Amino acid sequence: MHSSDDRPQESERILDSWSEEFRPIALVQLTKILESAHFRSTKRCSHFLKYVVEHASASHPERLKERTLGIEVFERDPHYDTNQDPVVRTTAGEVRKRLAQYYLEPGHEDEIRISIPPGSYLPQIHPPSAKVEAVVHSPPTKPEAMGRRQTVFRRRWLFMLGPIVIVLAVLVFISSVYSRQTDLDRFWAPVINQQESVLICLGQPKAYSFNKLQPELNRWVDNGSNIQNPPAGLATLPLSDIVPSWDRFVTVADAQVFSQLTSVLAKKGKTAEIRGSRSVSLSDLRGKNSVLVGAFNNDWTRDLTGELRYYFESVTENGTEIDAGA
Repeated sequence: MHSSDDRPQESERILDSWSEEFRPIALVQLTKILESAHFRSTKRCSHFLKYVVEHASASHPERLKERTLGIEVFERDPHYDTNQDPVVRTTAGEVRKRLAQYYLEPGHEDEIRISIPPGSYLPQIHPPSAKVEAVVHSPPTKPEAMGRRQTVFRRRWLFMLGPIVIVLAVLVFISSVYSRQTDLDRFWAPVINQQESVLICLGQPKAYSFNKLQPELNRWVDNGSNIQNPPAGLATLPLSDIVPSWDRFVTVADAQVFSQLTSVLAKKGKTAEIRGSRSVSLSDLRGKNSVLVGAFNNDWTRDLTGELRYYFESVTENGTEIDAGA
């Protein structure tokens, strides 16, 4: 993904579209969008869209870079790693989908449009699309000419009847063959029809080890984690004793999914390779048959689905945070 500062000429062109005529109208349109059901339910997307539109209207493209957005919109540390924390790219993808959903609803056809082009965080404004209706008038036809045309038409119809019957027979045959396939067959066809093996990339949760305090923490958790009596050394635990173990674990649910996937692929004569998301690079996925398992514990899922029509978000249910797709 290219940031807005990688394309200065493109940024200048987009800023030119923010004329004095459209700027106040665009800010009014921003208010309408933020009050819609698509944005009322998500403070993150609303805050992001409001920030980028207001700064574009004020001609401040330098404030619309990924790192700046991460710091000012999402309160990230000024030196945070944008590759490890793609919050700006992920949110921009969600905002694009929600904008598309907003403008697909009836009643918004005549409104000014706000969009965020892929690969940029600089929003564009567009006037409503004009509807053009075309009427084709045919000149009057003389009776003699009509008779000749009818004769020619009959001859052409008889000449084409044979090929049409053949084409219909072929279509019926293809339809009967295709109808024998199950929905599962059609779903996996792009993967099954390739010769190479399938790479299954499992998400890996961000787990930690605590060195010397680990046995005492294990006993505390096993006994019900009485919050009144935590391990004595927990309050003074040095950061050096906290060891990330992100590349060592997968969840039981993801392992079950892997088992089921390999069973399905084996029935189709395909072999599968398992890899943890922490050990997979973009070159490993590019141009290969890959299945991503895990949403929030798999960074590749979030990065590679950012431009799709659906998205993943956390939902609180009965006081417990669960993962959901939309």
